[in-house]
Amino acid sequence: MLILALACVLPAGALAANHGFERWLAEFSARAEQAGVSKQILSQTLSGMKVDAQVIRLDRKQPEGKISFTQYKKNIVSAERIRLGYQHYHTHRKLLQQISTHYGVPAPMILALWGIETNYGSFTGNSDVVRSLATLAYEGRRAQFFEDQLLTLLTLIQQGDIKNARPSGSWAGAMGHCQFMPSSFERYAVDWDKDGVKDIWRSLPDVFASIANYLKTEGWTHQTGWGRAVTLPEHVNLVHEDLYRPLSHEALGARGIDVPAFEGSAYLMHPGTKAEGAFIVYQNYHTLLHWNKSRYFATAAGLLADEIAK
Repeated sequence: MLILALACVLPAGALAANHGFERWLAEFSARAEQAGVSKQILSQTLSGMKVDAQVIRLDRKQPEGKISFTQYKKNIVSAERIRLGYQHYHTHRKLLQQISTHYGVPAPMILALWGIETNYGSFTGNSDVVRSLATLAYEGRRAQFFEDQLLTLLTLIQQGDIKNARPSGSWAGAMGHCQFMPSSFERYAVDWDKDGVKDIWRSLPDVFASIANYLKTEGWTHQTGWGRAVTLPEHVNLVHEDLYRPLSHEALGARGIDVPAFEGSAYLMHPGTKAEGAFIVYQNYHTLLHWNKSRYFATAAGLLADEIAK
């Protein structure tokens, strides 16, 4: 009778999706248990779960037309985000200096990534991350990736590294102020305040240190910045490989580009179109690309950090 009643109010597709999801959930639970997740944790986190149709809609939504780098930069490196970053820089100066010195990562860059990811923690996402990851793993577009993330998350919960059995985050599974996926949390999250919890949801010391640890682990060096805008001579045309081929001071000079000798090897690139400007970037820029593969994002993060530091 309950199934008949549900059929009266739910579309046939929704019922089919839930039945398919329940089968997938049972199969995943068996795999997770074999991988070492206890029945208690599986029951605590997955019991009674239903597919999240909104997550599927968002994942399948066709991306809108790509905006220009100029518009993207205007949106990200906004006067308000700069103002808030500068404000946080001074409010948390002592803490940021300690973390910056420990990891060799500039405080403005820590703040820039925090500001871009969650607007300085003002919106970290209100989705049930366990449910989101389970839905995305069931959906199938990137099934193995999301199943691996879900398994990592359940393992972290079982180990006590994440205290909340149903952590909140984005619809795609990114968590906390720095929007770490479970695998990133496992590798980079830091308990800076030494309270026994790596809390990227409520502890700013942990948030700042986790961002810095990510960058340091992925190759950030204090010897150079991220990059800077440069005016190219008219005859210089960039190619795709310029972002991945380091150029010496002499090689840059041969192209007619004014680069101080102390800057050493560098890369050239356009984040957008040629008309929107060129940048000389360093190895640290590739570290930012590891955080987010978008040139728009990496360049805007560097520019925001520069503005916060002024």
